[in-house]
Amino acid sequence: MLEALMRHRRLNSPSKAALLMAMAGLLLGAASACGPTTPVAQTTSSPSTGSPLPTSSQLRLVVLGDSIASGTDSYGGQGASGWPAIVAQKLGFLSLLSAQPGSGYTRDGSGFAYPARVNDVIALRPTILIVEGSRNDYDEVATRRVAAEVLGKLHNALPQTKILVIGPLYLDNLNSRTTPVNEAVKAAALSVGLTYIDTLKARWFTGSASRFIGGDGIHPTDEGHRYIANLLVPLVTRLLPAGYVIPKL
Repeated sequence: MLEALMRHRRLNSPSKAALLMAMAGLLLGAASACGPTTPVAQTTSSPSTGSPLPTSSQLRLVVLGDSIASGTDSYGGQGASGWPAIVAQKLGFLSLLSAQPGSGYTRDGSGFAYPARVNDVIALRPTILIVEGSRNDYDEVATRRVAAEVLGKLHNALPQTKILVIGPLYLDNLNSRTTPVNEAVKAAALSVGLTYIDTLKARWFTGSASRFIGGDGIHPTDEGHRYIANLLVPLVTRLLPAGYVIPKL
């Protein structure tokens, strides 16, 4: 019941994060008082160390991003069709999403720029954290400064969390705006020792892959979200905790 409640929630403000954690606590308390109503994942131990091995019910994939992560009504990728949920499902993780359309490191997106959501993300205690974006940022200098602050705070507050930073997604890697923002986020990520995925250098959406983008030239379709998930699964797999076995689907 708890996992069903928390799976793939969008967390856009501190109040929502607090409400979610409070509701989780109430459900756990009710389960203790009334007895389990659904099977509970068991924690196993390593024969060599005796320490608990992680189970899928404990592991959390949290994504901090913009509309590329949230999906859109017009083009797809929302809920279970979005790449954050697909990646989590393939790896047996709980998917928790903090994605606000129009936002970025320096762009508010209805008042929820990335800095405003950092504490929410930290409170979720992610096992793996993906920070995506953002093509909504424009100012190279400001983006680098704020991205370094955001990523540095996440890195310092979550020393056990594996953090993967994905650069902004563009169709055209020659656009005059793409390279400065991409380089700004890359520099910020590398300055705090985080892994950076340069989607422009990797040519994720150039050439034939442009078919995965909707008619606006910006947002991935449902097929595009599956494509992104397939690109990310091998990258995220490298970050899995030692001893973790991906559940068979």
